[in-house]
Amino acid sequence: MRIMHTRTVMSSEKFQQVTGYSAVVGAILAALRRDARFDQETMAKKAGLTQSAWSRIEAGATQITVSQLATAARALQMTPSGIMKRADALASQLSRGGVRVEDSVPRDPKSSHIVVGRATLIALASKLLTRGE
Repeated sequence: MRIMHTRTVMSSEKFQQVTGYSAVVGAILAALRRDARFDQETMAKKAGLTQSAWSRIEAGATQITVSQLATAARALQMTPSGIMKRADALASQLSRGGVRVEDSVPRDPKSSHIVVGRATLIALASKLLTRGE
């Protein structure tokens, strides 16, 4: 099972889910790749990356560069701004649902954060794309 860099923070006896913006962008890219019927290896080649590098981008473990985003967007027959617009829409949807989207999610092994699988973000991204937002 792949782990996305999302965590749940316990604050004042209540939990708050938190994710990083790079994980949101990665979830959008994964959903778009699946919609285009590309496997990760094919998408990675189209983006000029290795499959493992692309996997880390989709998981939010590595931030995508502007040039990588532009190359990936062309392969997906989109514009970089179209991808980012979808990422912003997903971030807004997550915020409305009580998930805090941060610029980055610190990885403190001593924290009380719970890491959540990335499947939830990809499912939400797919739902968002299906609605055409």
